[in-house]
Amino acid sequence: DVAVEIVVTPAPTADRSATGLALAACLGTGAWRVASLETWRNRDVRVWRAIEPLAGATGLDDPGIPSVPVVADELAGLGFCAPAFGPDMPIGPARIQAWEVVGPSAANPIATPIALRQVQPVGGTTPIAGLYVPRSGPWTSGRVIFRYEDAGAGTTRWFAVELQVVGAAPTPPALPTVTASPTVTPG
Repeated sequence: DVAVEIVVTPAPTADRSATGLALAACLGTGAWRVASLETWRNRDVRVWRAIEPLAGATGLDDPGIPSVPVVADELAGLGFCAPAFGPDMPIGPARIQAWEVVGPSAANPIATPIALRQVQPVGGTTPIAGLYVPRSGPWTSGRVIFRYEDAGAGTTRWFAVELQVVGAAPTPPALPTVTASPTVTPG
């Protein structure tokens, strides 16, 4: 019998780089996305919607701010994925602001700042990804405008989301239980 020595190797170190932190939330996208963690028909869904944020918007009432629709039963996170490679990759650090916008007209909106709490990535921040919930409670239906500022690159980008949160879907009714009684055939 020959004794075999077992060598324990160290556990891999988590990738704490900007792209490593963003990987779980954004899967290394090469372009801007609106990212959401949704529940739809009692199923958890992660969705990425393509968007090209507007650089240099004049403010919350700028009609050029692009928008995407998000329809969900519940919304556990809403935010962005920035390019993880290429010339548009953010340098960081990034500052994210959000407003709920309502108003009598598009030219005269009433904007209320939303204090955000980051839910992803877990374990750090990165200029490449961020998913948030309002500190005041869950996301609700309405227009949300995001302002993304990349301090390292000196750029600001704006994008909007038209939220329709319809509430939890009802649980489908259980199927009836069928019991069969044995049939005896006289022999």
